[in-house]
Amino acid sequence: MNPSIHRHPISGKIVIGDRLVPGDVIRVDDVYDSTSGGWEFSPCAGATIEEGNETYWVRPIKSQIAELKAEEDRRLIGLASKRKFCRLENKKR
Repeated sequence: MNPSIHRHPISGKIVIGDRLVPGDVIRVDDVYDSTSGGWEFSPCAGATIEEGNETYWVRPIKSQIAELKAEEDRRLIGLASKRKFCRLENKKR
């Protein structure tokens, strides 16, 4: 396969890699077009993409995997800090 540029349908964020097609087996570093607007890592490594699946799956080039993981870490840290703030707000009431 020849890696190409893929744009997220909601946010336009770019990922470079190979588009996966029905019959491909999903790997742990494959990403999909999450409704959050980002490319998120697969929660179902080992599954096979089936005919009719509308999820946009990409196998990113190796040099981009670290960047995607760092972005995912930042997103998760942001979510965790919001939860902590909400818990503090609830205690004050």
